[in-house]
Amino acid sequence: MAKKTGRPRKVINAKQVRYLASIGCTYSEIGAVVGCSKATLSERFRTEIDKGHERLKRSIRRMQYGAAKKGNIVMMIWLGKQYLGQQDKQRVEMKDDTKVEAARDVATIRKELQKDPGYADYLRHRLCEQDADPSRVGGNGHTKLGNGTPPGNGRPGSNGNGSGKH
Repeated sequence: MAKKTGRPRKVINAKQVRYLASIGCTYSEIGAVVGCSKATLSERFRTEIDKGHERLKRSIRRMQYGAAKKGNIVMMIWLGKQYLGQQDKQRVEMKDDTKVEAARDVATIRKELQKDPGYADYLRHRLCEQDADPSRVGGNGHTKLGNGTPPGNGRPGSNGNGSGKH
C-alpha cells in the first residue's frame, strides 16, 4: 500500500463548527476561527453547518413567535404576512375624469402600437428625453407626457398616418 503524501489533515472540532453556524457565522467567519478555508468547510462540514444554520432559524422563529405572543404588533403583522399570506392593501382614489383620461390614453397607445410597431421605440425615446429634461416634470412631481403633437406627427420614421412608412 502506498504511503499518503502531502500535508496532514487538519483536525477541526465539528461541534465548534456547528455552534458557530448556529450563531449565524458565515463560512468565511467559521474558517477564520477554526483556521481553514471555505472549501475545506464545504467539503468536510457542510452537514454540520447546515444543521447549525437550521438551529439558528428555529431560534429566531421561536423568539419572533414569543414577541408576537407578548403583543408586539409589528411582529404579529410580519408573521401574518409570512405564514398567512396577509398583505397590505393599497388604495388609490382617482377622480372619474382622470380615470377616463387614463383609459383613453391607454387605448390610444394600443391603437398606435397596432398600426405602427415603431411607435414603441418612439415612446421609449420620448421617455428617455423626459427623464433627461428636468423642465418636463410638473409641479406635482409627475412627468408631463406628450407635447401636444398628435401621434404620428413630428416623430422619427413617421409620415403622419401611423404606418411608419416613408
